Amino acid sequence: MKQANKKVQQQVRQAGVATRAQVGGGTLFTEPVLVVSQKAKLFEVNAEYAVYDQHGQQIGAVQELGQSILKKAMAGRADGSRTVRLQVVDLNGRVLIALTRSAKILRSKVIVRDANGAELGQIVQKDFGIIGKSRFLFESGGKTLGSINGEDFSAWDFNIQDATGDEVARITKTLAGLTKE
Repeated sequence: MKQANKKVQQQVRQAGVATRAQVGGGTLFTEPVLVVSQKAKLFEVNAEYAVYDQHGQQIGAVQELGQSILKKAMAGRADGSRTVRLQVVDLNGRVLIALTRSAKILRSKVIVRDANGAELGQIVQKDFGIIGKSRFLFESGGKTLGSINGEDFSAWDFNIQDATGDEVARITKTLAGLTKE
């Protein structure tokens, strides 16, 4: 496993999510804390993110697929005008989950598929971040399984709730520095 520098552990402390070491299973699906760090590139065509556990050990990655310099240039800064495909992979490069967000007009919808390509569900935008706090629903088989709820207008803090409305996770963005933002 790749070891991150002390910055990952600092980000965990900064986010306030791990006051003491918590036991995890060592995988993307079993760790209580995940830190996602975008890999710095001078010219980025396909975005790449490393995923670390709370101790700074890399346990996976997220890779954007199918982009080219031409596609990015045509879309400009309007990320909603292009289809985005991501794969969540383990350290061996084995696909765990695939995510596809088609080009959007008003509301975003992400299709979530397993490693074999079978649809597991969708993440569907219900409220607009421009007018209010963003809200997304996890849906599968016609049922709502939970939600991602923006807590502020800056879209930096989100809580993740299960179907009963209990908070089960948090997403907090920390600044990486002006050269990386």
